[in-house]
Amino acid sequence: MNLKKRLFLASFATVAIPLAITILFAAVYLLFTGRYAAADLSFDRYRQLSAIKHEFFYNQPCLLQDQPETIEKESKQEEILTRLEKVDGELVILKNGELLFSSCELSPVDSAKFLQNGNNLRDNGEIAINNISFLMQMSALQYRDGSLVEVILLAPMQGSGADLKKFLWFMGITFMLSFLVTNFFASRQISKAILEPISNLQVAAGEISKGNLHHQIVEEGDLEIQGLCRDLEVMRIKLVELIHTRLKEEDNRKMLIGSISHDLKTPVTSIKGYVEGILDGVANSPEKRAKYLKTIYLKTEQIDGLIDDLVLFYKLDLKQIPFRMERTNIAEYLRRCMAENRPEFDRDKVTFRFTDELRQGRFVLLDREQMSRVIMNIIDNSLKYLPQGQGEIHILLRETKTSVIMEFRDNGCGIKEKDLPHVFERFYRGDHSRTGIKGSGLGLAISKQIVEGNNGRIWAVSPPEGGTAIMISFGKLCGGRTSERNTNCGR
Repeated sequence: MNLKKRLFLASFATVAIPLAITILFAAVYLLFTGRYAAADLSFDRYRQLSAIKHEFFYNQPCLLQDQPETIEKESKQEEILTRLEKVDGELVILKNGELLFSSCELSPVDSAKFLQNGNNLRDNGEIAINNISFLMQMSALQYRDGSLVEVILLAPMQGSGADLKKFLWFMGITFMLSFLVTNFFASRQISKAILEPISNLQVAAGEISKGNLHHQIVEEGDLEIQGLCRDLEVMRIKLVELIHTRLKEEDNRKMLIGSISHDLKTPVTSIKGYVEGILDGVANSPEKRAKYLKTIYLKTEQIDGLIDDLVLFYKLDLKQIPFRMERTNIAEYLRRCMAENRPEFDRDKVTFRFTDELRQGRFVLLDREQMSRVIMNIIDNSLKYLPQGQGEIHILLRETKTSVIMEFRDNGCGIKEKDLPHVFERFYRGDHSRTGIKGSGLGLAISKQIVEGNNGRIWAVSPPEGGTAIMISFGKLCGGRTSERNTNCGR
């Protein structure tokens, strides 16, 4: 239920329920008093008296217009008295302020009351005659000669005035009590549906403000409050995720500082040692000095490469490097890359094989320069773990219905299954040791950034026969569009 509807129903019930209870109790009261207490409430007699007045003085125009004198006839008076018998009524007629007819015996005081205070009887109401209270209905008739006749219909109240007061008090008290009870339960219901959820939200907000972000916010209450709870719960979850991300970034920053410090310390220490050797005169021949300087140069190149990788990784992470996508024949592109790096394979005595299983020339969209960096990062990473003098690298190019897959497989030490999901994280090594392994530790992380920036996908597997396989997948091109949009491309 929504909050607006609940408040409307509560307001309506606060009035409607007490009113309905009051009417019900009034009906029961009237039934009880009429059947068992023989009470005669004045309003019932007043109603009947009004009906008699209406019948004789409004439904018979002869009395009002043509023949008002008819009221003085005994037959007409008898007719009115016959009708008044239903309420034990009496008839009094005044003409020009004098008593013309009375069906009841009037004491001198009562006669004087009618004769002397006739002007006060213009309004219908109650009058006491012979110590009996009567309900009174009065009508005025104008004769043609200008005479004024006042016809007074009386019905004895017989103590019903007190009964009416009791009845009115009973109704008033019943309404007030039922109103208070209904208002109590309506307020309690609103409190349960509105105030309790708000109170729980306040408690949750207090916990969150204290830093307890694991205090779950439960959806409860009306629709609007549920929506508020839902939004606050989403905010809490996002805060948890944000803090988790911040903590992870902080851990990565610490790891980055530690890794960079470690990677820089080794070449800097070597440079420092060789420089001291030159200054101390250890390199006492031109050949030895040249060797020392060459080593110093190689170490500075290593430092420079580490810095370049670090800068490139963060530029890629911040998406500050635009990719120049070109339509590329993937088989020709791989052959050219391998030809350019053939001398490095020969130098490291690595057996290299390239297998093209494509049925025909396939084209993909990629940034050729950046993808060359990816290929060299993968090959360099494989070279670090190949057996000395027996290394093999096999590049396999194959396809599926929608994509072209490049597979870089080696016969190195392989990667443990539990480490496969983490190999593309920065500075990650399965054995958590950097001893004897050269490089920045960012190569595969940079490769992942570049491949995904080229709308591709990269992952690692451990083949059953051993070694490691790095897989890269790109969508085929068909008429300048990737084949994910047309699975029948080239078939």
